[in-house]
Amino acid sequence: MRRLQTACFAIVEQLELNESSLVDLGLDMGIDQFGLPYFIEANVRDQRYSFFKAGEKAMFYQTYETPLEFGATLYRKKK
Repeated sequence: MRRLQTACFAIVEQLELNESSLVDLGLDMGIDQFGLPYFIEANVRDQRYSFFKAGEKAMFYQTYETPLEFGATLYRKKK
């Protein structure tokens, strides 16, 4: 998990060099048989509305809740 997290942060830092307005970013990652992370693609468009259009409103709202909870957790850890 630590390798994956390190790779994700490094990828985001590189992407931010060319596009400083990235806010909501999804990374598709893979892990090989040795535990090494591999970057597949970055999704920069908000995909949440596909849940809403499909009538899956609970999932739509959860996709907003989870990142906010994660951000709050990171904020509390820094204090």
